[in-house]
Amino acid sequence: MPTQTDWAYAAGMVDGDGCIAIARDRRKMGKAARNYFYYRTSVRVTQAEYGMSLLLWLKDVFGGHITICHHRGGKYTRATYNWFVRDSYAKELLIGISPYLILKKAQAQLGLEFLESKGNAKSSRRESNLAVFQAQEVLFGTMHEINQHRKML
Repeated sequence: MPTQTDWAYAAGMVDGDGCIAIARDRRKMGKAARNYFYYRTSVRVTQAEYGMSLLLWLKDVFGGHITICHHRGGKYTRATYNWFVRDSYAKELLIGISPYLILKKAQAQLGLEFLESKGNAKSSRRESNLAVFQAQEVLFGTMHEINQHRKML
């Protein structure tokens, strides 16, 4: 069970070296089925090799996964490591770190709002699913704009 200090420290890592995102993937259902969009909310923290102990700590305390990304380039290019959580794990993390976030508070709120809308999509009525999908598309676009704007700063 994370302590208040754990939540605050994780918030600092997400604010400084992290990303809160809504991703849209295209998936196929069955061999003859049409493509459909699938949305996921994720929280990611990236570190160089020297920061691996921080990512291992995040994984131990909050769960999730660690991946390696090999970059091609000059002789000084190093691999980076990504810790990430998605969907229900991301929701739990976002709820816990939100009070401590400074830079990415808006992204955390959008991520939580999006995750709540996913829960509402389980209705069997097609009209309500269409409305939920349209709301999710707006949240996806808003998150994309915020994250693109932050890259330019």
